[in-house]
Amino acid sequence: MTGRLGHDSQVDAIQGRSSLLDAGLLPVEDLAVLASREGRRPRPIYGAHRWFARRFGSAFRTLLTAAALPEGADFWTAYYEGTDYWHGKIVLDPFVGGGTSVVEASRLGADVVGVDVDAVACAITRFETHAAGTPDLEPVLSRLKEEVGNKLAPYYRTETAEGEIRQVLHYFWVQLVTCGSCAETVEAHPNHQLAHEADGDRQWAFCPGCNTLNFAYILFLSLRGAGVPNEEIERYVRRWFVMSVLTARYSGASETVLGQDIRRVQAEGISTYLANVISGELSDAFWETSLPQEMNTSAASSTYFRLFEAVQIRSNDPGFLSRDINVRELVEVKSDVHHIFPSGYLKPHGLKPAQYNQIANYAVTQSEINIAIGKEEPRIYFARLKEQCSGGPKYYGNITDPQALKDNLRAHCIPKGVEEMTVDDYPDFLAERRGLMARKIRAYFEGL
Repeated sequence: MTGRLGHDSQVDAIQGRSSLLDAGLLPVEDLAVLASREGRRPRPIYGAHRWFARRFGSAFRTLLTAAALPEGADFWTAYYEGTDYWHGKIVLDPFVGGGTSVVEASRLGADVVGVDVDAVACAITRFETHAAGTPDLEPVLSRLKEEVGNKLAPYYRTETAEGEIRQVLHYFWVQLVTCGSCAETVEAHPNHQLAHEADGDRQWAFCPGCNTLNFAYILFLSLRGAGVPNEEIERYVRRWFVMSVLTARYSGASETVLGQDIRRVQAEGISTYLANVISGELSDAFWETSLPQEMNTSAASSTYFRLFEAVQIRSNDPGFLSRDINVRELVEVKSDVHHIFPSGYLKPHGLKPAQYNQIANYAVTQSEINIAIGKEEPRIYFARLKEQCSGGPKYYGNITDPQALKDNLRAHCIPKGVEEMTVDDYPDFLAERRGLMARKIRAYFEGL
């Protein structure tokens, strides 16, 4: 099959003219948008049976249409309106696979032949090309629903904290694995995103802490329904959400706690109940002892480090050792997380991943700064930073003012004296930085 087998293209070939496909004059960018849409909403006929590595129908229709048109023809009119450009011609696909090529060729009027060594591929393609003659399946599906659906329905129901029976849309089964190095139990799941807008910023996710997000939204709706002013709703929801993250309030038997919270908010009012919960959960002992202890973790998905990042974003903090780029910008582009005591420096001293990957050893950093530091121990690269801030060459980033360097280290809760620290000081460094990070999170929370 070549680009000159379409409607009127034999005449074009005789005259020495090339097809639109031969000339390569395709609206590639617009076609990419079309393919992206088809990727999100595939053509129904191709949902009849899964076929891996299936090509887009829009891609085959594009190739067939462009091969049938002479150079200079109106591509989009032919693409959307043409149904006979391949009438009387035969399209052969000797490796038909999921059948997309022959289905699209058939739609353009061609006689089609599909061949494949895989009998499943042939069966799928045969169904797709004869789907128009399929009888009405509604009676069969209705009978299937009655006979099988009613037996399956009890497995898709759940009971709320109030005893109400609700239909379940999705169950999420996530395997838990134990790290061989740090003994942390983590979810073997890349993320908790259900869907996202391809052309926007919105995304839909379920919370790994179970119902933290759910209750925040329930609280928002309840307060709005009660006529609470918007600025007060925002403050209450923020404080409740952060408190829930800090205390892992909805882990474990989350539905029970969630139901209790809903009833108590309705009975006591959000102001009184929130104040009581905060005084009980977030005491001085929590901030000064419990939270720093909870930060003694190497879990990459730690909610405490994510919360610390959120605090830095809210404070408009610059990236670690950066002058011109802030944490928000670095997080948005998925920048590096720098080890303040580089892992390459700690490994030769016998430290294990659970030790050098502590979240108290992390700082959000520009990639080029992270690469420039490499395996250098802190006292070496901080000595260079002092030189940099005293008129010397630039080693890391663009900070050249001593006060700006102090402010940057304070924003990242770096303990004083880090410029003199060695591997022997590393445990004390971690303990002190956990305390500083906890204080920064506390100041953020109390300012909400």
